[in-house]
Amino acid sequence: MSTTTHTNTVTLPGLPDEDAQIFVHFQREDGKVLFSLPALGSPGVPMGVMTAFSLFWEPIQRGASMTDRAVSTAWNLLITSLADAYPDAVRALASLDTANVAHVMTNWVQKSTELAGYDPKA
Repeated sequence: MSTTTHTNTVTLPGLPDEDAQIFVHFQREDGKVLFSLPALGSPGVPMGVMTAFSLFWEPIQRGASMTDRAVSTAWNLLITSLADAYPDAVRALASLDTANVAHVMTNWVQKSTELAGYDPKA
């Protein structure tokens, strides 16, 4: 990609290099990485992903189930937001059962907290 600046170009400040982004990798027991998601709260995570995750995670923490209307609506928004930026992760998530999706979400938050200082209650 060219780095030439044109007079009709606006530079977005502070966008990290894609190689500098922090990711959480999800793997099988044999060590094969199935997909990766960005560490929540780290630089470069799309705002839509952060917003959609918060809308999904908050009712889950209150004890709502995946079948509750608000949770399923928020899940749809999260998956749509993730699909735009991380389509390979969405394809892998779509193949998981409910227990493994719950495991991914819980560990995504935990690893994001460890790697990027994410606070889901903030």
